[in-house]
Amino acid sequence: MQPDKFFCARGDSISITFNISRDFTENTWEMKNHKVAMLQFYGDNGKTEVTAREGKETHIRMYMHSEGTKLFAMQTIPASIEIEADEFNKYLKEHSLDEAYNERRKTSSLDKPGRESYERFTKLLVQVGVKRSDICCQATGFPLEIIPETNPYSLKAGDVIRLRILFEGKPLF
Repeated sequence: MQPDKFFCARGDSISITFNISRDFTENTWEMKNHKVAMLQFYGDNGKTEVTAREGKETHIRMYMHSEGTKLFAMQTIPASIEIEADEFNKYLKEHSLDEAYNERRKTSSLDKPGRESYERFTKLLVQVGVKRSDICCQATGFPLEIIPETNPYSLKAGDVIRLRILFEGKPLF
């Protein structure tokens, strides 16, 4: 999720585009409901389900009616893709996925297309006005989740951010 701005004033609208690239600037994703398992907005009134219109929508627009830190959380449905063998092997090497690469070599599969199954779990924080809130410090229920212990918008340059990492609702550390 890529907002047109991370900071805004009360009453402003925010446009959130759904991009699927390493730097979130290319490959805009068509926001079809059948790809989204959950899209939620966390604000002053708790959690609200957000729905996108059917069709080729590539963004949502929401108006920020109150000050405070806002949280968007999205989970997609499970999906899979098939990737040409050379490209998949290159991907495994670039991302240091040695175990998977070695398994493909051991099973004589380096010349076969690769298959990747995935889901997307993403969060977005937006700051409306100057009022800070701890809405960003709560769990959303994702299977794997990184949660700040302090509102990141309250930190100054050089401050350390403390995070909780949960897997299936339980701390990993």
